[in-house]
Amino acid sequence: MSDKQTRRLFVGNLARNVTESQIIRLFKQFGTVKSESFAWHKSGPHQGLPKGFCFVELATPQEAEKAMNALNGFVLFGRPLCVSLAHAKTYIAGDKKPHTTHAPTQKQEDPERDLARCSAGIHAIEAKLKMMEEEKKAQTK
Repeated sequence: MSDKQTRRLFVGNLARNVTESQIIRLFKQFGTVKSESFAWHKSGPHQGLPKGFCFVELATPQEAEKAMNALNGFVLFGRPLCVSLAHAKTYIAGDKKPHTTHAPTQKQEDPERDLARCSAGIHAIEAKLKMMEEEKKAQTK
């Protein structure tokens, strides 16, 4: 795995109102942010809106690991962040879509942390469903 692959993080499950500057400030706590790249819808009904994920590259693998350990499962605007090492994309001959290559994880996950992260995700989903139900009731009145 190259040095850049151990410094570049995938950050998923972002709320639509999260800004690039908020992400940079969040990750600055763990070191120097070399780059940040938000994914945006380029066409269709959501054109111009964020896709809900971004990539953040820190200066060193140690900074990236600290950020990943601290922020994976961190709730930002009611949604638990999914932070992991970004994986390289490879193209298979004849395919138009890239395939993600997954490097084996070097460290074992903490079961208690996984449970807390799962609980946070469930809580966020329940809150979203409740909000959708309330919006539907308001529209039918």
